[in-house]
Amino acid sequence: MIILTYYGWKEWEFTTIENTVAKGLELTSHDRVFGFSKIDDIPLAIGTGAILMWDIPMGIFSPSLRDPIMLGHHIGMFLVAAVIGGMFSQGGQMIGYYYAPFYFGVIETSSVFLSVVAQFHPKRKAWYGWLHNKNHSSESARKLLNAVNNVNEVSRILFAVTFMLFRGIYFPYTSFCHAIPDLWNAFENPPEGVPLWTCYFLCVSLFLFSCLQSYWGVLVANQIKKAVFGGEKDGSESGKKKD
Repeated sequence: MIILTYYGWKEWEFTTIENTVAKGLELTSHDRVFGFSKIDDIPLAIGTGAILMWDIPMGIFSPSLRDPIMLGHHIGMFLVAAVIGGMFSQGGQMIGYYYAPFYFGVIETSSVFLSVVAQFHPKRKAWYGWLHNKNHSSESARKLLNAVNNVNEVSRILFAVTFMLFRGIYFPYTSFCHAIPDLWNAFENPPEGVPLWTCYFLCVSLFLFSCLQSYWGVLVANQIKKAVFGGEKDGSESGKKKD
């Protein structure tokens, strides 16, 4: 995730801008969709490989990670990566590579912190139990536990903030205000050998993924609200108080 985030930001905010400004280019939709190509792109290559070799298999075979929505997300992202990479275009013409550093790099910023938080999720009973074990007799073990707990708490906060910013807001904004309009306009005159269905597929995929990211953003916002303002007690606790 760190590698994807680093190269994603590098390409999205610096390299692409430097190249276009230096050449005095005013990019059109056609330029952004069909004018950028980099077959050795790190975010797209690593992201595609990670989804195919890790995310999808783990989503199928690991009980703690077996979630239909997440599995559908992983399969969908792999297909999007394949289309962007030119797998279905003659001559390997890449489609929308201009946006690849964003979708396969920048938005992974929140995943860096999520990887820490997920490690100590209650579903991971061994790690969760270790983190919340207050019976360590060794002073060094207690210090380590406190340090890890602090890292986990900071990661929870940073994950919530970065997820809301990059996935809950920036992702839908980029999709609806830039990527989808660019695709629609560029495919009015696509290069030879680029099938029209790839435009529809990418537009629909970006729409669905944006809705999904917004939905997850609402869930994260609700968790932030509960953490700040407090939430309702569960039924068992309220029942005990009544008794």
